[in-house]
Amino acid sequence: MLTAPETRTIQTAKELGIIAEPASALRDLDYGRWAGLEMDEIPQDQLLTWLTDPTACLHGGESITDLIDRVRVDITIDLPAPVLTSSR
Repeated sequence: MLTAPETRTIQTAKELGIIAEPASALRDLDYGRWAGLEMDEIPQDQLLTWLTDPTACLHGGESITDLIDRVRVDITIDLPAPVLTSSR
């Protein structure tokens, strides 16, 4: 099984008794300048654009399209392994 490299996903797998291999492709989205901000701290026009345009990268990190491409390319190489992910 593959897991994201963040501590929370590795610990979740361990608590579930699952032997999981961290995969860097499953790391969190790079939120750039928005990292650590609450949604109400982000300019609403920028947030709306980011939420409705998967290619938008207004924060200087990764777009949703970038994230999908990263995961698709790296993970499909290792299929068919189950994948454990976790969101905030």
